[in-house]
Order: sequence, then structure tokens, then C-alpha cells
Amino acid sequence: MDEVWHKLDWVLPLRNEILTPVAEFFTALGHVPFFLLTISILYWTWDKRAISRVTIALLLTAHVNLWLKDFFQDPRPSAYFMEGHATNTYGLPSGHTQEALVFWYALALEIRKRWAWIVGTIFVFGISFSRLYLGVHDLEDVVGGAILGVATLAAYLVYLRFRERVPRLTWIAPIGLFAAIVSLFFWPNAIPPPDAAVLLVGYFLGWLSGIALEETRCDFKKKPPTRRTVQAVLLGLVAVMVLAGGLGLGFWFLVERGWLWDYLAIAMGSTATGFFVAFLAPCLFVRAGLMDRGVTPGSPRA
Repeated sequence: MDEVWHKLDWVLPLRNEILTPVAEFFTALGHVPFFLLTISILYWTWDKRAISRVTIALLLTAHVNLWLKDFFQDPRPSAYFMEGHATNTYGLPSGHTQEALVFWYALALEIRKRWAWIVGTIFVFGISFSRLYLGVHDLEDVVGGAILGVATLAAYLVYLRFRERVPRLTWIAPIGLFAAIVSLFFWPNAIPPPDAAVLLVGYFLGWLSGIALEETRCDFKKKPPTRRTVQAVLLGLVAVMVLAGGLGLGFWFLVERGWLWDYLAIAMGSTATGFFVAFLAPCLFVRAGLMDRGVTPGSPRA
């Protein structure tokens, strides 16, 4: 049984010059930066409330994944299988699988169309299998990530069904943020939290602050794609990449003064990025005439 869950010898005969680039492509789509850029596009151009819910679910499940990795401390497969993808993080559960499953199927739940489930299944399967194909996870890691992803989706579905009938459910996001912050001080096995966990918490804080302000101060309106909205999205994505890559440098005076200062720099940069995507960018688009201001009911955002 151990061979089924942990051995990857069966992967080597599958590798070839055609499948390897395909696997590389799918595994790139499972990284958090891809999800955050995609969220930015959909938030600005599609249903901002639905995307807010998907974003919160993704951030929470990604944080849980990082916590459990350091709790289980399950080693990844041997570097012999990794095709140049060696990493210093643990294997169980697979973050790519867990986050892809939550992101694509939560979107499908919001879209409520058969094609969304088909597209989501293609991406979830492709991303999950790519982690096995590239040798960075074994079957146990992928199945573990899938189980946690399904559990997150089950909670998400329950929330969608009862959020309008139970007003207290609107506190789930702030409570989730509070729990994520507290967990940083109780990281498992006395391991300081990884930079990625601090980044996720910072982005979560920026996102919740942004959506709280956007509806009352900006309230941008979804509209059919036009040249103006394309310009807005392109400018916004450039700004997000500059922020994500440059804010850490902007807080250079905090870096290398100790781990606490390093974490503060990461948190400040990621919080600013989340706040920009959720609030500043839409307001700037409206002021620049690239998007319209709308009037929407004051129902719960997430």
C-alpha cells in the first residue's frame, strides 16, 4: 500500500517532450500569483461580490494548507523525480491541488453553468496530475489536498445557501482573518510562519478593508467589455505586478533587521496590494472614466 501512496517510479516512463511542457503549463496555473492576478481581472470585469467570496475562500484554504504542511512535516518525493522543481516546503497536503479545486469549483458554483464545471474539472485535473508528473508530490499529497479542497467547497456551498437567511454569517470573513492572524503566533512544531503565510494574511487584510470601502466610496459598475475596460484591466494588472514586486523593496529599511521586521515588510506590501485591487484600482478607474459608477443594494458582500 505504501508503494501506491508514495512511489513515483510509474511517472518516469510517461515523461516526454510533448507532455512535459503541458505539465509545466498546468503547474504554473496552480501558483497563488496566477490566482491573484485572475481574481483581479474577474473582480474588475465580472461579478465583484461573487469574486470577493471566491477570494476569501481561496485565501483561507491556502493559509490552512501552509499550516498543515508544517504540522505534518511530510517530506516531498526524492529530488530524483522532481524535474528541476525542488522546493524546501513539505508535501502534504498539495497546495496546488487544494487551491485549484477551491478556486475553479467555487467559480463554477457562482457561475452556475455546465461549461464552468467542465472547464474547472479540466484545470483541477491538469494541475493535480502535473504535480505527480513533475515529481513534486506523491499521491498521498494530492489526495490530501483534494480532501481539504472538497471540505472547503462544502463549507462554501453551505454559506451560499444560508447567507441571506442568517445575517450572522457575514462575520465569517472577519473571523477567518482573525483566526489566520492568531495562527501566525501558534505555528506548528515551533517553526516560524513562512513568508507565504504572512503574505496571505496581509493580502486578506487589505482585501477585506478594500471591499468594505469600495461599495460606499466607489461602487464601480460591471459593464460589457469595451476598449475602456480593457485599458483599465491592463493598467491595473501592471500596477498590481509593480506593487507586488516593488513594495517589498519600498520597505527596504525594515528588511534584514530581524525576522519580525522582515515579516512586517511583507505584511505591509501584501496588505497594500490587496487594498489596491479591491478599492483603489476601481476608484481610480471610475475617476479616470474607464469604468462607470453604479448604485447597488447594500446587501452583504461576502
